[in-house]
Amino acid sequence: MNKQEEMAALAILIHDLRKHKKYTLKELADKIGRSVGFLSQVELGFSQPTVSDLIAISETMGVPTNYFYCLH
Repeated sequence: MNKQEEMAALAILIHDLRKHKKYTLKELADKIGRSVGFLSQVELGFSQPTVSDLIAISETMGVPTNYFYCLH
């Protein structure tokens, strides 16, 4: 899997998890201390979240951090 495919897979994973947990973009962005625009760009695969972002998302969503690293 190349870098672009990994970003696309991560984008889908974050988006689907957010929808499953019934968070709006704004709610999740507020909880992780990021802007709605940034989170939207992540979910569209245009921006890459940092490790800190992924930790904050996993803690907010109640999943282990390695949830986002099982893309292969």
